[in-house]
Amino acid sequence: PGAQSALVNICKTLIEPGDVAILHKPIYPEFKNAVQTWQGTCSYVSCDANFDVDLDMLRTRLHQAGQLAKMIILCSPGNPSGKIISESTTREIAKIAQEHRSRCGTPLWIIFDYTYWLLSHDTPVAPAFDCYDDAIVISSFSKDMSIPGERLGYIAINPRSHNAKDIHVIDTLIDNNVILGNISPPSLVQHALVEVLKTNEHIPTNLERYQAMLQPLLTLLADVGFEDIRRPDGGFYVFA
Repeated sequence: PGAQSALVNICKTLIEPGDVAILHKPIYPEFKNAVQTWQGTCSYVSCDANFDVDLDMLRTRLHQAGQLAKMIILCSPGNPSGKIISESTTREIAKIAQEHRSRCGTPLWIIFDYTYWLLSHDTPVAPAFDCYDDAIVISSFSKDMSIPGERLGYIAINPRSHNAKDIHVIDTLIDNNVILGNISPPSLVQHALVEVLKTNEHIPTNLERYQAMLQPLLTLLADVGFEDIRRPDGGFYVFA
């Protein structure tokens, strides 16, 4: 199973009917579906022209949700925007989440969708576990290595998370993986990944190839009439 299955599993594990997930626009459409499948509600936070998260609106959305706020989903690099949320902004979001959690006395998770984190052009993604205790990271080896059809994703939970231990999140994620039909990816792909990691100091990517194609694509889009095209911070796509 890939990172998409990981997100669905996390939502099944954590969301109770009526719980609220905070999403920042523009969003990957499947975020909404993953939340609503388990009878959760989506609340949206706008971004500015540079795709920076509106922190005041985030505070408002959390206040409106109150104790029903269950998670904030951050996608970095963003899909479809290609925006990498800076470390300073990530820490500010974490501070806002911590304040809300302390005020309401209920768990509030931050889900970091880092599916394209190794495809960052200039700025690295923020260190999720250093920023927030109740953090969960989802990502995908298959996107890193440009083999998306192989669906080889993963979930990582901050070992400092007390809530993960208190409500047995890891055990529930494993059980739900089976319930959702994602028993395991094909063993051949898993063995291939092990061999790749044995023979390479780092996970191989096509980042240089993507970077070489980026400027010609931006130029082409401008030539055919697209305006105000923002150069993405990461990923293999342009939002125009």
